[in-house]
Amino acid sequence: MCCRTSNGKSTVINAMLHDKILPSGIGHTTNCFLQVEGSDNGESYLITEGSTEKQPVQSVGQLGHALCKEKLCESHLVRIFWPKEKCLLLRDDVVFVDSPGVDVTPNLDEWIDKHCLDADVFVLVANAESTIMVTVSIIYISNKHS
Repeated sequence: MCCRTSNGKSTVINAMLHDKILPSGIGHTTNCFLQVEGSDNGESYLITEGSTEKQPVQSVGQLGHALCKEKLCESHLVRIFWPKEKCLLLRDDVVFVDSPGVDVTPNLDEWIDKHCLDADVFVLVANAESTIMVTVSIIYISNKHS
């Protein structure tokens, strides 16, 4: 997803996953790129960019939340592995990518190219309180086998 902060991008992904995995709330919440993909072994864990260490999914609330002291840089990617049996979309190798809002940094286009260039589907999420030309959010969905 991409666009202005606090439009419900993370909330929509959480709803599609049927669980509150990504940090969400009022105001600027998502600080970095958060990718959710299916885990074949039934485990839930995350791996940060540049690391191979598995961390508990609950730590995404610290690493990816804009209001936490130990947050990651906006350009970083956190790969979250979630059990495929918990979400039908993940069983079909769908990958969700959430992003900080476009009003966070001028480098967002470069980072979207880096993390979302192979997306097959873009789902539009718009804030009903704003006009579509002013506030638009997009979910990036990719099928790993295409």
